[in-house]
Amino acid sequence: MDFSSKLRLILGLIFFLYNCESVTVKLDIDNIDVCCLVRTFIGHESQLIVLLASLTDAALHAKNIRIKFFIIDTDPVQSVGNFYVERTILHLRQQYLNDIYHHVIFKNHSYQPRLTYGYDATDQLLTAILDSSIPSATNENCAYFLVTNGDNYYSHYLFKEIEDGLKSHIDLIAFNYIHRWNAYGVQLQHSAIDLGAAVVSGRAILNARAMFLPKGLDTEDMVARDWYFFQFILKAINSTNSIVRKTLFVHI
Repeated sequence: MDFSSKLRLILGLIFFLYNCESVTVKLDIDNIDVCCLVRTFIGHESQLIVLLASLTDAALHAKNIRIKFFIIDTDPVQSVGNFYVERTILHLRQQYLNDIYHHVIFKNHSYQPRLTYGYDATDQLLTAILDSSIPSATNENCAYFLVTNGDNYYSHYLFKEIEDGLKSHIDLIAFNYIHRWNAYGVQLQHSAIDLGAAVVSGRAILNARAMFLPKGLDTEDMVARDWYFFQFILKAINSTNSIVRKTLFVHI
């Protein structure tokens, strides 16, 4: 591991541990289900556990929140024979008792990692979940979605701060974030909202048929793929949204 990777891991751990405190919360089937689609690759091996633990801890600090993880390997060729995701999930299961659904996509019809960075696989997984083609991961079990990357970290206040919006069935709930050492006040416009800086209701995604690559590999302006997804939601009829002015997400 190079110096930069070590530094990012240490800073992520500091952020996570600073926000931690001992809790014992029972989770039950009446909770709001938040499905976390985690986009990762072998380069995130040392950081993935920090992300998953920070989200799990955030759920435990809120009331009536249950999370499920869907792990997307965005560059499966690099990780052939390396079971870093499985090891990470096993370690997490030893620490927490909540439901974790582990799904890794190793193949997809338009695998172009250097062009799409796995966003084609992300669209496929999102569609599969909402269309109920993955057993035990039906739309009814994903009231909300959070799509994020394996090198991100979240405050343990995340779900507590957005809980009112979740209970009010707001379609898109965004929050402030830190990206590459800079703090950003999120805005619902192009270049002002980062992947991972919002949760979106499953109902809204399904109704809007929101996608990151609306035209697949022919999508224009690939750099705007995060915005395409959020724009689908914002343009939908009767769509609702809110912004929480708290910094709840870090991408170093």
